[in-house]
Amino acid sequence: MEKEKILEEIRNSIAKREEKDEEANIPPRNRKRKDKPSKYPIFQEYFKQRLREGNPVQAYEVEDLFKEAFKGFFENMFQSELEDELGYSKYDYQNSTGENYRNGSYTKTLKSNIAGEFDVEVPRDRNGEYEPKIVKKYQTDISNIEDKILSMYAKGMSTEAINSHIEEMYHFSVSKEQISRVTDKILPIAKEWQKRILCKAELRLKAERA
Repeated sequence: MEKEKILEEIRNSIAKREEKDEEANIPPRNRKRKDKPSKYPIFQEYFKQRLREGNPVQAYEVEDLFKEAFKGFFENMFQSELEDELGYSKYDYQNSTGENYRNGSYTKTLKSNIAGEFDVEVPRDRNGEYEPKIVKKYQTDISNIEDKILSMYAKGMSTEAINSHIEEMYHFSVSKEQISRVTDKILPIAKEWQKRILCKAELRLKAERA
């Protein structure tokens, strides 16, 4: 399974670093990292603390983390697409023409190699004109873009890099303005997700030092 490969890669990265530090007789609290950074730096400290506690992160926990990330990503992408279709944001009624408007949502199940199956809410418009672009109407498998989503969430990318990734996901078929609007939606939720992971690591580190 893809998620188990990711988990194993992070574990191996941590183990190699710990071995180098032990060989150099460097105390854990004084260890500085100068070697190649992890492919998934957001998880590094959290996974390390769990390993030290003898309670390593399991594959299903990795899956749950990614489900949360992917769900937030796609639902915000859908909302941004609908805003572009309608010409106004969700609560910006002053700019609504009254010709078309939001009309609830429906649940769709997506499939990912990393996160398994998860449900998302896809918004609808009254006239039925909105057609999702990031995931087509009858598409359920998102494994072709999951690596790009993972990069945006787990690596802590810049705004410019996220812009580029999203543009590639759309195969350059949408305007620069829409890409910018999508990025504005995705960036804060990606940072909030990263913050939760880092807070977990910080809390465990404080408990270890207490």
